[in-house]
Amino acid sequence: MSRIQRSRIPREIQRALIANSVLAHRTQSEGGTHHPARFDTDSLPIGINNRCSFCISDKEYHFKDLQKTQHVIKGFGNRKTINVMAGTLVWKWLDDDGKEHTFRIPNSFYVPLGKMRLLSPQHISQVLRKRGLGQFIEITEGELCTLQWGDRCQYRKTIAVDPKTNVFNFDLAPGYDNFYAHCAQCAEANQEDDLFEEDLEAPTAMEAAMVSDDEHDNDEITTPTSHLEGESEPSEDDPEPLMRQTPMTFDLDMDKNENSVPVQIEDDEEDTQKQNHAAEFLKYHHKFNHCSPAKIQAMAKK
Repeated sequence: MSRIQRSRIPREIQRALIANSVLAHRTQSEGGTHHPARFDTDSLPIGINNRCSFCISDKEYHFKDLQKTQHVIKGFGNRKTINVMAGTLVWKWLDDDGKEHTFRIPNSFYVPLGKMRLLSPQHISQVLRKRGLGQFIEITEGELCTLQWGDRCQYRKTIAVDPKTNVFNFDLAPGYDNFYAHCAQCAEANQEDDLFEEDLEAPTAMEAAMVSDDEHDNDEITTPTSHLEGESEPSEDDPEPLMRQTPMTFDLDMDKNENSVPVQIEDDEEDTQKQNHAAEFLKYHHKFNHCSPAKIQAMAKK
């Protein structure tokens, strides 16, 4: 924009344009809030906590060989969870290069009431060292947390701090193992239902008769006949009855007697309703086009 063009624009509008351009530049530089969407069933968040003695999960399908124990877990505010179950925890996550790694961590605790999953760095480090599977190192900085493992710590996973909670969380590897396990349970339930149905007696089906809907069907129809006592059934030698040549007329009033008294129909007393004064007044009120009661009374006096 040249100076001549800028001078033609009022100063108030110039200031508004400059402020909007600065605000737009700041918005683009900071970036918006990211809301990641999940389209799998396995990538649950895991928290890192070196104050946790053992790894903990609230999902039963994360474990193998779960057994009851007498261990007691003490949480925040000295809250205790007794008789927790322990087993081998199986977790999978991706390193910084996108490679998937599987970790089997024995003596981990299943705590469904915890509603969270916690990774104990010292616990998994002790397990890998005892099994001769290399090292496991956790490095915590102000903004980043780094997990390293392997024979030469060649694998690395970098985790950024959550600005809202100021803790380090990372997601398990994406997958559908939990969904497949659910489908397997549903299939077993369906098989049990099928076995139960096989034990039931098969329904009995009766032979059905076919009814034709053809109106022009020429099938012969036989009608049953009845005979009085003493009569013999007609034989083939009997002559056929003569057909009437002229039509026969009849009158519904032919049997009427001229001297007969007509039938009188009387209504039951219960069906008759006594007409009171209010009903009679309403009748005349409608008859005279909804005139006022004073006019109706005046006409009644006349």
